[in-house]
Parts: sequence; structure tokens; C-alpha cells
Amino acid sequence: MLAAGRLINGFGAGVCASIATIYLTEIAPLSLRGLFGIIRGVCLFGGQLCAQVLGHPSILGTSTLWPYLFGFGLLPALMQFVLLPFCPDSPCYLYLDRDSTKKGTKALKRLRGDLVFEIELAELKNKQEFDAEANESVSVAGLFKDPFLRHCILIAVIMNMGTELVGYSAILFYSTSVFLGSGMGQSAAVTATIGTGILMLVACIIVATFIDKVGRRIVLLVGYVGMLVVTSAITVFIVLFETFVEKESEGKGDDEASKKNNPYIWTTYASAACVYLFLVCYSVGPGIVPSVLASEMFTQGSRTAAVCFSIALSALAAFFVTVLFPLASSAIGGYTFLVFVGLQVFYIFYAYFNVLETKGKESEEIVKDIRTQWERKKKS
Repeated sequence: MLAAGRLINGFGAGVCASIATIYLTEIAPLSLRGLFGIIRGVCLFGGQLCAQVLGHPSILGTSTLWPYLFGFGLLPALMQFVLLPFCPDSPCYLYLDRDSTKKGTKALKRLRGDLVFEIELAELKNKQEFDAEANESVSVAGLFKDPFLRHCILIAVIMNMGTELVGYSAILFYSTSVFLGSGMGQSAAVTATIGTGILMLVACIIVATFIDKVGRRIVLLVGYVGMLVVTSAITVFIVLFETFVEKESEGKGDDEASKKNNPYIWTTYASAACVYLFLVCYSVGPGIVPSVLASEMFTQGSRTAAVCFSIALSALAAFFVTVLFPLASSAIGGYTFLVFVGLQVFYIFYAYFNVLETKGKESEEIVKDIRTQWERKKKS
């Protein structure tokens, strides 16, 4: 029953993640589209923090109270069930997908002031009249039939899978054991893990304030470079700990006492600090920007299929990392993180050479820029 519930919950979470990204992109004013995209990340990290707090052993994280913790998931679901009927449909969806001019105009008027409304309505009319081909619905299979769309979906998929392949789930998996290794008790280690949630939320809120000024590409690259530096450091610290602390304490009677007196015990504190730094770097860009990019780099007709498919493969990547990381960690220890170092190097170069800046551009202009880049690469 529990496994079935988690399966259904995971399916629902995936649907919500995809639809929310598309909806926020379509209703956002052009100058605030990055902010609207990051809002989903703020809510995601905020929800994660709430779960961490409620899961603390002093609250609901006990053998008897954990079912109530699961029940808290009903609250946001009920809130959405009550409030969503009062939200207008996406004007782009109504006007271009459903060809409902009257409903699309009404929805746009609810979302915009009078002056902006007239400008954006004229833009919708122009898209409806002159960009009919770009507005035709495209299936997931259709994304792979067209060579250019195949190029675009490849970029979207690789970047969204990167939200997991760069080591996020592995760091979360490892964080509590790092805190325990630094001498904290179980309760203190869980509290320290809550600290990671606070930092991620704060970092995401800060990024939301300036992403429409500096752009998506720069925060993405800064995040990747920061993660590379921190992951490299974590690898060194973990290997030092395993070599000089764990191995030397084996066979000694008072294992914990011998660890605390070991001159390399500082590596556990350094690893704990790196966990915090890694999650901040992740929240700055790589954790949420790829889904924003995926929603911006497709026109109305292909956006839904592209975003849903790329986010679905991101979830698949999370599954493989979650399953394989513990196995690799038990086999080669701290050297496991070298895999993520390699992937982070790949993503730095891939994003640098393939991801174009989308700040302040309409989707049609972004697609035009990507096509120009694609055709230039084909000729070279």
C-alpha cells in the first residue's frame, strides 16, 4: 500500500512540476519570466524545508507519528483543489491552442493592466495570424521527427537530467552521515540537515530577485563552477577521512574516542561545510534554471511535450542516482564523487557552448537564435 501510494504521489508530483512550469512561463510578463520560473523553485525548496522540519525526531519523525507526516501532503493538495478554479487559464493556451479568442482575451485582461493588455493582445493576434505553424500541437514523437526540434529537445533533456546527474541526490543522501561523522548526535545531525534546507531556500529567493537582470546562462554557469570546486574538495576530504580516520580506528576498543583524537578529524567538519556550499551553488542555478530554459526555448505548439518529456527524464535520472550511488559508495567510497566531478565538467562545457541566453526574449526570438546557432554548427 505504501509503495503504491508513493508511486501515485510521484506521478502526481511529476505532472504538477511540468504543468506548473508551463503555466508560469505562459502567464508571466516578459520582463519577469525568469522570476516566475524561479518561484516554482522557491515553493519546491520551501516545501522540502517544511518536510525536513516536521520530520525532526522531536516533532513527527518518530516510529509512531510518521504516518501523520505523510498526511501533511494532503494540505497543499486541498489548497490547490480549492484555489485553482479561481486562477485564469493561460491566455496563450486559450488564444493559440484552443483558438478561443474571447476566453483568451478575458484571461489576459485579468492578468494585465490596460496598457500592457493592449500590447500583449496585439502580440497574441499576430502569433495567431502569422505563426500558425509554430502553434500547431506537437507530440513527444513529433519532437524527434523534426531535425531542429530534435536538436532542441536534446538540449532540454540533457540540461534537465543534469539537475540530478551533477550529484544533488547523492549529496543529500550523504549529508546526514557527514554530520554524524563530525560528532553530532542523531537529533543534531537531522537539525543540521534542516539547515541545508534553509540555505537552499534563501539562495533560491536571492536568485529570484536578479535572474531577470543578469540572465539564466550566467547563474547556471556560476552554479556549475561552484559545484565543481566544492565537489572536488568533498572528494579529497572524504578520501582523507576514510584513509586516516576510519582505517586507523579499526580494531581499537574505543572507536569513537580514537576518531575524535585523530588529527584528520577536521575533514568531517570540512565535508559538512562543503555540503552546505554545494547545496547553495545548486540552488543558485542548476537546480531550477534548466526547467525554466526548457519552457522558454520552445514555441506554443511544442512547449508542453518538450517540458513534460525533459522533466520526466530528470525524474528518471534521479531514480538511477538514488539506486546506484549507495552501491558505488560502498564499493569505492569517497572516490564515487569523482563521477560527479566529471559530469560537472561536462555540464560546464555543454552549457557554455549550447545554452543561449533567453532573458528578455520572446519564445519565437529564442527559437530563431537557436536555429541560427544550429545551422552554423551544421555548416562547420
